[in-house]
Amino acid sequence: MSGVWLVRHGAVSADPLRRMVGTQDIPLSEAGRAQVRKLAASFMPLLRHGLGAVITSDLERCRHTASLLLEGWTPHPPVHADADLREICLGQWQGLSRADIASRWPGAHEARGLDMASFVPPGGESFRMVQRRALHAVVRWRQRYEGVLLLVTHAGVMRALLAHWLALPLADVLRIPAGYACHCFLPGWQDGT
Repeated sequence: MSGVWLVRHGAVSADPLRRMVGTQDIPLSEAGRAQVRKLAASFMPLLRHGLGAVITSDLERCRHTASLLLEGWTPHPPVHADADLREICLGQWQGLSRADIASRWPGAHEARGLDMASFVPPGGESFRMVQRRALHAVVRWRQRYEGVLLLVTHAGVMRALLAHWLALPLADVLRIPAGYACHCFLPGWQDGT
């Protein structure tokens, strides 16, 4: 069997202001660690045979998720961290609430909602850019490993890859569900197309 499993990292600490996280390197919360352990118990036995490699975003919340998923596995499959699987970079918006963004860049958040595929926050990247780098990562790792790949990544990357796989417009990328510790399988994905 070949294909790609996508797993989103577990929950991070709740933020009542719902500030933009992006590529900020924040850890899993206790609840997030519990989510991942529960996922590992139910999901990882399915991958015992045929897992070619685990590729994770280089951010701590994903690396920790991958580590928890592989607890008790001997021998471990190869594990690699790849910055191309990082969350979307929101540039100067990272760490800010919607109210902060509205006050510093009036109308910009609304403009992003109207052009989700191409809008680039100051110093950041668009979902089209995220999709491009994530697809390059899939191609690169598919060329290196056979069997099933397990990619541990973020909601933005998962959504961008799923939009490509399902031939959905990136304009609708935020309609794709991607809860904490969710997972989905893309069967037979060989080359990122």
